[in-house]
Amino acid sequence: MRKMKSIKIKDTPFKSNGVSLSTKFAAALDPSSFGIDERSTSDLLNFVLELSKHLRYKNFNNEIDGNWSVFFENDLSFLLAKINHINVDKLSDRFDQRLKTFNDSDGNYKKYFIVMCLMNAFSCINVLIIGTSLLEVT
Repeated sequence: MRKMKSIKIKDTPFKSNGVSLSTKFAAALDPSSFGIDERSTSDLLNFVLELSKHLRYKNFNNEIDGNWSVFFENDLSFLLAKINHINVDKLSDRFDQRLKTFNDSDGNYKKYFIVMCLMNAFSCINVLIIGTSLLEVT
């Protein structure tokens, strides 16, 4: 009868002492893996602006006389934060859809479409001009 050779742990290619509980730490539980508030500066500025629309102030007669957004709406930082949050991909998709509709339509609709696009563009430009003209440039 043949004797079986005993295998020692150091002789095996897959040597392991196992996994202890201390090495099973989940990375998601590491406090340094995330911030308490992970919003960007522009996110916070937009949040402050939207929140200020809900905070009302009263005049000397104890009557509601507006909200706090007046203090922020004409500030360049808040205007730039608004511009930063424009979804360019969504606007591009809308433009492509409207361009396809324009190309597939008859002459009368094309004239109407051009006038409406121009009115929309002038409206957007007007909002930007009014917003920037209220800023004090020194």
